[in-house]
Amino acid sequence: LLLSAVFMEFLFRGIIPNLFKNNLAKFLISTGLFSISLLPFDKNTILSAFLIGSFLYLICWFSHSLFPSIIAHFIIMSNFSLSNISLFFIFFLLIMFTFLKTFQLDKNDTNQEAN
Repeated sequence: LLLSAVFMEFLFRGIIPNLFKNNLAKFLISTGLFSISLLPFDKNTILSAFLIGSFLYLICWFSHSLFPSIIAHFIIMSNFSLSNISLFFIFFLLIMFTFLKTFQLDKNDTNQEAN
């Protein structure tokens, strides 16, 4: 499960979005390809996969890292019956990584101003 999460996130949140310049194209194409990559091909599977893919894309976009989306993907795949706990944990990770990135950016800006 972990290797699958790493591979899928690397492909759908790392490689594919970087092929495009337009942010909307990055989102729609990578999330759309993610949703049709899951079997079986039926309306409900594709719709739920698109929603999950959108959520994972936003985690990656806000955190500027694949690591939180890999963790979230792994949790969703392994504990889907515990989705409420998983979603709480995913939101916690998203907030934590966003806070750390913001703090790091603020620290870099402060260092540049001092120089």
